[in-house]
Amino acid sequence: MYDIHFLSSFFHDKIYYAVLFNFLLLLVFIAINWKYFTAFFVKIDKKTWFLLFLIFISCFLIRAFVFSNQHLLYVDEALYMEAGKDMLQTNHLGAYEKSIGWPFILRLVFGLFGISNWVALYTSTLLGALTVFPLFLLAFAITKRKDISFVFILLFSLNPNHIIWSSSAATNVPSLFFISLSLFFCFLYYKHQKNSLLWLSLLGLSFTAQFRPENYSLILLFVIGCFMYIKNLSAKIDLKSILPFFVIIALSFANLVQVMDHMTSTNWIESDTGGRQVGSNWSALNLAQNSLTYGLMLFNGEQHPIMISVLLIVGLFFMFREHKKESLFLLIWMVFYWLIYFSSWFQTTGGKDRLFLSFSPAILIFASYGLFSISRQLILSFKKDWLKKIILPVFTILVMFLYIPYLMTATQTYYNFSNERLLETKIPELAEKDIPKDCIIITKYPVILTSTTDLTVVSIDDVLKQPQIQETVFNNNCVLFFEDYTCLSWRGNTALEEKCNKIKATFLLEPFKVYLEEDIQYTFYKVSKR
Repeated sequence: MYDIHFLSSFFHDKIYYAVLFNFLLLLVFIAINWKYFTAFFVKIDKKTWFLLFLIFISCFLIRAFVFSNQHLLYVDEALYMEAGKDMLQTNHLGAYEKSIGWPFILRLVFGLFGISNWVALYTSTLLGALTVFPLFLLAFAITKRKDISFVFILLFSLNPNHIIWSSSAATNVPSLFFISLSLFFCFLYYKHQKNSLLWLSLLGLSFTAQFRPENYSLILLFVIGCFMYIKNLSAKIDLKSILPFFVIIALSFANLVQVMDHMTSTNWIESDTGGRQVGSNWSALNLAQNSLTYGLMLFNGEQHPIMISVLLIVGLFFMFREHKKESLFLLIWMVFYWLIYFSSWFQTTGGKDRLFLSFSPAILIFASYGLFSISRQLILSFKKDWLKKIILPVFTILVMFLYIPYLMTATQTYYNFSNERLLETKIPELAEKDIPKDCIIITKYPVILTSTTDLTVVSIDDVLKQPQIQETVFNNNCVLFFEDYTCLSWRGNTALEEKCNKIKATFLLEPFKVYLEEDIQYTFYKVSKR
């Protein structure tokens, strides 16, 4: 793995410029191909656009206000924000080691609206709500029917996982927005087969791949789609069609190297289990075990109403018979993500339900096609026109009602630890106002505070293990210790609690600033040597 680490170090300073150039080229080719968008948009009547806009507004309000915005993956979300802040201020990633796409978007919005937790959270919420538009366009391009696509969007808008994670600053929701948008570009290319649309598709996929590592598989999915949709493809391959592939490889390769270096840097099984288990980060054994443990959750009624799984089977049958290529495309999409997720040490992912979002478009398109197919068969037995018109809407509403228990369960689960998460989310901006600028703060995860502030923070580990750092810290007139969620109850991790307790035992602590969220209290203590 040394070679990967060497390459990662070499490319680290260049990743920002690569993704920036990718993004600018993507905007240019969207403008170049705008006539193809307008030609597609005119197929959708004004009433449908209006209803889609209402769904978008509803999705945004639910995600922003029913589920209050707060971080669900503390350290990861803070890392994304800090990388976005670093890119804005220095054009550099700092110590960031993961996918660059989402931090790059945060760099853009931080530049427009300022650096804060709330800017990041509401950007995710907005992208989550906006996803209804590219998903509708993708479903319409695949099924060729507005009614099926509209049913699909109604069902997708009730997806509990998407609602919950839209309220966080994790990568999955923004990733899904760009997945659906770039795949829509792909279907425009399959239809028109113009070189400008080839550039657009590949630039979109390249940019999307840099949000999450599994998204690199979409480039292979696009190539498979080319073989399915383009006749005599081999005869049409020339330098003009190959060049875009070399460009996107150049633009996304640095990010891929960095991600691979990060993913292979640790044996996650041994790390997560404290050495109690051994194995590989990726293996056939992982695939078999995770497929049985987690894969079945996609179909057994745990993630969505069991009726969706029934409609999925029906939709598979009818859609495969009537749209074989499109059905294969969706199935291959699901298979790629299945292999990538479940062959890994899935336990490391944290909030595993967010990964199921990658399967939801394909599942719900099939389910919507199944609902349409059942309605179509029943319409044949009705003689009155008004009955024929209401059968699909009525069935859709009935299926939507089946989501209510899932939404209630998701709401209860979400709010079980809401106060802890909400207070942790609020504190960085509050502390920046309340803590004197010359103070040094000791905490377990400095990035939680430094991600959106200019506070000076050091880690507990450095203070406890490195005497020189401890001496430097205590030469300062103001030293504070931040006792937060990571000290009190973070994932039941007693090792973290012990480190916090060691700080309390080693030094004299005096409450300096207390923050409350109902029954939850996080405290900044003034620290001095005994």
